[in-house]
Amino acid sequence: MNVQIQIEHWKNGSVEAIETADLLLTGGRYIHCLFFCHLSVEKALKAELVRFTEDFAPKTHNLLKLAELAGFELTEELRKDLTTLTNFCMEGRYSQSVEFNPDEEITSYWFNRTKELLIWCEKK
Repeated sequence: MNVQIQIEHWKNGSVEAIETADLLLTGGRYIHCLFFCHLSVEKALKAELVRFTEDFAPKTHNLLKLAELAGFELTEELRKDLTTLTNFCMEGRYSQSVEFNPDEEITSYWFNRTKELLIWCEKK
């Protein structure tokens, strides 16, 4: 395995996902925007995990687990945010709740928080 190629693969995917989230937010597709916010952070964490372990990233969508495996030091706030974003992934894929109906304000908040998390991930 070429570690650098794997890292670039995940990083490029993360950038593409946050750009897609931006388009979805602008288009009023809030559930899908949140799904792509999750996807962007997932791919950024997988890039750091590959860098940290020099091995392939595991097949999981759990952001908290990925951050822990990558050796990140996590505050309680980060743990909560990563858990919330993971929930958005599950709602985007397997929506079980008709009550999950995010509006523009909530989606904009999480879109901006996602961009902060991507910066945090890069600074590791």
